[in-house]
Amino acid sequence: MAEEIRVLVAGTGFGSYYLKAIEKSDKLKLAGILSKGSEHSRRIAEQYSVKCYTDISEPDLKNIDLAVVAVRSLLSFGKGGVIAKQIAEKGVTVLEEQPVYFAEAEKYLIR
Repeated sequence: MAEEIRVLVAGTGFGSYYLKAIEKSDKLKLAGILSKGSEHSRRIAEQYSVKCYTDISEPDLKNIDLAVVAVRSLLSFGKGGVIAKQIAEKGVTVLEEQPVYFAEAEKYLIR
């Protein structure tokens, strides 16, 4: 098997679809969940036997290859763009799942 791609998933609402896909993949490995720390998120992290981080400073992003940000974007009054930017600034490839408003992309994502 080729080297595994270590994935951090931010958000456990729509992020649960990504968690299921990662679980089925032989190339992806779930490295952790980033959430607000709700009981729901903690249960999901326990189910997948990974840590549930509640702050972007907690996971060692040097050990993350890909981050899936399934958190509402500015367009839907969320902080997905901010989270995506913080992760991308650490050199991690980011897939932002939610629709991104141009101003948000310009402010947070486009370098």
